[in-house]
Amino acid sequence: MELRGLRLTEAGRDELLRQITTPQRSEADAIIALPRHEEPAPDEPSPQLGLDAQVVEADAGTPITGALGEQGPEGSPTTRTDTATRLARTEAVDPPVRVAQLVTQVPLVVDCERASIWCRKWVAQASRTPGVLERGGLLELLMYVAASPLLDQGSAGRWPGVSADTILDDVWSPRARDARNRESGQTWLRKTLSRVQSEVGRLAGGINGEFIIDCDGNLRLNPTVAVSDVEAFLRAVERARTTRGSDQLQAAEEAVVLRPPALLPGESREGSAHGRKFQIYGWLDQPDWERAALRLDAFGLFCERRATR
Repeated sequence: MELRGLRLTEAGRDELLRQITTPQRSEADAIIALPRHEEPAPDEPSPQLGLDAQVVEADAGTPITGALGEQGPEGSPTTRTDTATRLARTEAVDPPVRVAQLVTQVPLVVDCERASIWCRKWVAQASRTPGVLERGGLLELLMYVAASPLLDQGSAGRWPGVSADTILDDVWSPRARDARNRESGQTWLRKTLSRVQSEVGRLAGGINGEFIIDCDGNLRLNPTVAVSDVEAFLRAVERARTTRGSDQLQAAEEAVVLRPPALLPGESREGSAHGRKFQIYGWLDQPDWERAALRLDAFGLFCERRATR
């Protein structure tokens, strides 16, 4: 048997061999890694997601890697998921400090640097076990919504969300066969939001409410369910700019901790569907988003100076 692309500990190697011979399931926080190179065409019916990987027992903070494949209408796997399922225990992955702080306040935290979702799950004796849920093809929509507060120059606490039309322009249009067909775009958006809700809810063990909410045509994370590191950082920055004395120092120190180093620096920029390639995360190269990235750096520098006074 040949293993590639995984760094296994000695205990992990023994565990892998044991799981191959005696499959088991247990609830644990895990990374579920999806293939990132291909996704369904946005103008076609969305296929049903099927789980090709079984979650195996893991210690807190230990990720499990596998593959979530797509199934066709009859439940038969597509060609890109015909490969054998791969499972292994990898070395423990600790959340970033900013995520570890936020995950104690809300059930789900969206990491706009690593393009991932971190989940806090309640277990026996009400102890918290942090884990990470990573999504592939549809993650771009979530990242766009989660990072969009950075585009707004108003009060972070009163940000209404990002408009559906803006999402269609920046996220759906590059994928669309006919970007002028807005009705098709609305259908894509509705189905994609539904799939994100159900998939994140399933992997997180249930969500008490909608993950992304619609506020008069604007979309944003439900603050009672989830927060992004970008939004949390901006709220801390706003407090640091509007307060004085010890309150300002505390807010500035919090902002320094919560600041995402960058927006999606490691994400691939090319996607494909049914042999047709298109650009993903192309909106990061738009002038508004380039200015937003500069604003992220400027706010970070401002708070560092306030925190060290």
